[in-house]
Amino acid sequence: MDDVASSPFSLHQVPPGLCAMVGIGGHVYITLALSDRLEVPEEWQHTYSFDNRAVEVLAMAKAAMKETAAYPAPFKVVFPSNLTGKPEIIELQVDIDGDGDLVIDYRTVH
Repeated sequence: MDDVASSPFSLHQVPPGLCAMVGIGGHVYITLALSDRLEVPEEWQHTYSFDNRAVEVLAMAKAAMKETAAYPAPFKVVFPSNLTGKPEIIELQVDIDGDGDLVIDYRTVH
């Protein structure tokens, strides 16, 4: 992932190959916090990977964008907790920035 900035809110570009796997063209960025959450503990890497989790997030983001005309578009994914292994619902949102790029982050409620 490429750093765009170096703060806790920095963005990382999702590799274009992962985006292409789900039919998303253009640039997609995820926040550092979400990138960290998609990391997989070493002991699970025989079953899960960062790329697998990222593709799931991208697929759900694409589906959310098809379902709404309002942004940010909320969506959910379910991953095993990195601490307990139990399923965990993660609420995310996809938005379009001023350059037309997609940005995926944890959902914020105003």
